[in-house]
Amino acid sequence: MNQLIMILLISLLILVHEAGHFFAARMCGIRVTRFGIGMPFGPSWKLFRWKQTDFYIHAFLFGGYVSFPEDESQFEDKDEKKEDKEPKEEIPPEELYDNKTIGQKLFVVSAGVIMNVVCAFVLVLSCAVCYHKLPTSSQNLFVEGYSKNITSNAEQKGITKGDKILKVNSIDIESLYQLTFFAKNSKLFDDYAQVDLIEKNLAELKKLNPSLEDDVIALGQEIKLPKEMTENPLAPSRDMLKGLEKYKKDGVHLTPAQIDLRDKIYSQKTLKIDGNYTLDDIAIALSDTYKPIAITVLRGDKEVTFSDIKVQKEGLLGVMLKI
Repeated sequence: MNQLIMILLISLLILVHEAGHFFAARMCGIRVTRFGIGMPFGPSWKLFRWKQTDFYIHAFLFGGYVSFPEDESQFEDKDEKKEDKEPKEEIPPEELYDNKTIGQKLFVVSAGVIMNVVCAFVLVLSCAVCYHKLPTSSQNLFVEGYSKNITSNAEQKGITKGDKILKVNSIDIESLYQLTFFAKNSKLFDDYAQVDLIEKNLAELKKLNPSLEDDVIALGQEIKLPKEMTENPLAPSRDMLKGLEKYKKDGVHLTPAQIDLRDKIYSQKTLKIDGNYTLDDIAIALSDTYKPIAITVLRGDKEVTFSDIKVQKEGLLGVMLKI
């Protein structure tokens, strides 16, 4: 059903577009010989003639066209038998598209797009009149439950069925896309480490292991690792949340060796050196964690905020939503 509705909407869009070319040509005194609904492939049927224009419908409904006298040669013998053809009419030169000014030609060419804009305005205005409000892209998101494969600690934090999601990190959430944006870009392990967190982890490593130097650590040596620290919460601009501005990850991009080290030491208390690592490598690996999310929901008539929500490396909250 959705596919049929989409086809009908596209057909309406094309019809309106071609009507724009048709009426613009008539305004400029240009003869329009044909108006076609669909493309002239396969069976064609002439519907009627109006003001020197023949209106056709074609079996191949995707598309449409407006034809001027200069284009008529391509339609010869396609939909009429030779003996049934009427004698060719002499077209006055002033009614030919080729003889019009550049301004008139530009008007005819651009009229299709102009007509689509006018149609969109009328549709929006009609919606406003019928529903007493303008159409909006805003969505209300309600928690319906959780998926079988939980990919965050949102449920443990206390978010329950019926909660309406209002904000993430104090930013109003107006669509599913925006909620997904936060989950995807705050996930555990994105192969980037924030500089300030690297410095904190490096200081902690030196404090826990005072005998270590910054150069390569000896093989087999065991070092103590600091507790996991979170990255700075995600704070995107409104343009990012609307898809108008590209989100760029900040910090140091981990090398393949640092990514392997990160996976090895995650949630560990100690590390036994089995490769050529420096304290900087370890600090960078420790600093690729996750950006904590704070979600504010409306529960009844009260706003409640749940902080330090951790999204796993799948980049999904695992929350089933009603939109």
